[in-house]
Amino acid sequence: MLSFADRKMDISARKDDGGVKRVVFDLDGVLISEKASWGMIKRRHGIAETYGLFMRGRISLGETLGFMEAEARVAGLRRSDFIDAAREVPLQEHAKEVVLELHRRGIGLDIATFSPTIYAKAVAERIHPEAFLRRVIAFGPMPMNVYGRTVVFDSEGRYVSTFAYPNGAGEAWENLRDLNKKIIIDTIAKRHGLKGENILFVSDGGDTEASHYYPTIGFRHDGNSMRTIAEISDLRELLMFV
Repeated sequence: MLSFADRKMDISARKDDGGVKRVVFDLDGVLISEKASWGMIKRRHGIAETYGLFMRGRISLGETLGFMEAEARVAGLRRSDFIDAAREVPLQEHAKEVVLELHRRGIGLDIATFSPTIYAKAVAERIHPEAFLRRVIAFGPMPMNVYGRTVVFDSEGRYVSTFAYPNGAGEAWENLRDLNKKIIIDTIAKRHGLKGENILFVSDGGDTEASHYYPTIGFRHDGNSMRTIAEISDLRELLMFV
């Protein structure tokens, strides 16, 4: 982690390259207080917890997500269950305030998550009310883009499967173990014609690969191998970097 003086130098250097144009937020543990949304959705419906095995290093992230999908099908989760969970999950303190201030400053906003897109979008609409308005009237660009995992439901709204699209559309990841946030942020950078220096990534940990390619702020992160330019414990501190 950089010292405060180094942070100021780092910020100045990136301003020479056009400054921060977009902030990409992790969802779990950053914009919401819940650290594992899939686990929370399952707990609400009494489904056995798989995430604990992943946290103890017993299974991989890919295996974890695969087990969660199978359990969701057996439990008969429905579209409404994902929306209801998103409406109830506690937002991170100051998340709404910081997101709206970044928007006011003209900063582009994105969410990069392994959680279901339908769930993440419903959370985004709570954080940024204009996101809800844009969806309802279908006019103008979304103020907060969500890159997550696409959930497929049948004609009666029951959960079928989940796919991950690194480019937002097209070919899905065949191997869940290939999932990483760098692929998502690469897509965002390409889509908006930005350099790595123009994007600030905010993560609570575990996003090692992305943090080695994009300036990363650690938010109460767990001290793993993520490379950060700074660590913050209050989301309002993020504003000093833009």
